[in-house]
Parts: sequence; structure tokens; C-alpha cells
Amino acid sequence: MNKNKLIVLGIVLIPLYLMLFSYSLVINTVSLSAGQEGWMNYFNGGSVVEGNYTTAERAHMEDVKGVINYAVMVEEIVFLILLMIVLWELKERNREGEEILIKMCYYGGIITVSLLGAVLLLMMWSFDFVFRVFHALFFPQGNWMFAYDSLLIQTFPLEFFIWIGVFIFGLALVLGLVLLFVGRYYYNNQKRSKKS
Repeated sequence: MNKNKLIVLGIVLIPLYLMLFSYSLVINTVSLSAGQEGWMNYFNGGSVVEGNYTTAERAHMEDVKGVINYAVMVEEIVFLILLMIVLWELKERNREGEEILIKMCYYGGIITVSLLGAVLLLMMWSFDFVFRVFHALFFPQGNWMFAYDSLLIQTFPLEFFIWIGVFIFGLALVLGLVLLFVGRYYYNNQKRSKKS
């Protein structure tokens, strides 16, 4: 694969990976209520959650489980692809391989910060809009709307999604900034060494 295609592939995959990685890290480290913990265990292959959840609520959570399992699979595949690119370029041990990794970090960081920064601003402007778009994309059948007094909404209130969304997007944004600054630092060093 030529140098430019590798860089573009890395730049495209980095924001996706950082977002999925942030989701995994946040969801596995935050403090959850007993009801939320029960559903998270179910998503990870645990037993069916007890409670007076309706058939529609359980059907939606089955769909959520499918989306989560798909996201985990995509995260693992993207990680492996990025790892293969990094290992391949490190194996080359030449300036071109270094340049590819530096550009991937730098531009991948820029794209991550730009995209996630825009999403965070949109969330601050209208979380409800982002929430609806997200559900329309991942649950097009429309089975995600429940009454405010339903058990599922009591278990996962809107505040939960706002709080968890800010943490996930915020962490991915910070990781994107780290990549951007690391890439920029090495890019500047590389330019200085070419001049001397």
C-alpha cells in the first residue's frame, strides 16, 4: 500500500477508534446504579435483567445489545488495522515510515478534535437533537421512545445520557488533542532535522 493511502486510512480510522475506545473505557469505569449495572452485564453476555420492563423496553434493549456488540467488534478490527500499520511502519525503520506515523497522529488528531469538538458544541446547543439523530441512525425502527414514567427511562434518564455523552466525547477529544500535539511536536522536529 502506498504512503498516502496509509496516511489517509490512519486519519480516517483514528477518530473512529478514539471514539469507540473512549466509550469502552468510560462505560466500564463509571459508577452505575444497580439497574444500569444489570443491563450492562446483560449487554456483555450476562443473564436477562429482572424487573417489570415491558416487552417493548426489552426489545429495545436487545437492539441496544446488538449495537454495542457491533461497536465492540468494529473497535477491535480498527485497533488491529491501526496496530498493523504502526508495526509495519516501525519495522521499516526509515524516515518515510516515521513520516507516515507522524502525519497519521497529527492529522488524525486534527480530524478527531474537529469532529468531536463540533459534536460537543452541538450537544451543548441541543442535546435532544443529537440524541434523536443518534437513535434515528442506530434504531431506525423507532422503538426507542418511551414515556417519562416508564421503568426503562427511570433506569436510564436523560441526565444519564447527557453525563455519559460528555464523558465519552470529552475523553475522545482529549485523546485527539494528545495525538495532535504529539504529531505536531515530532513533525516540527522532523522539519528541523531535514534543514540541518
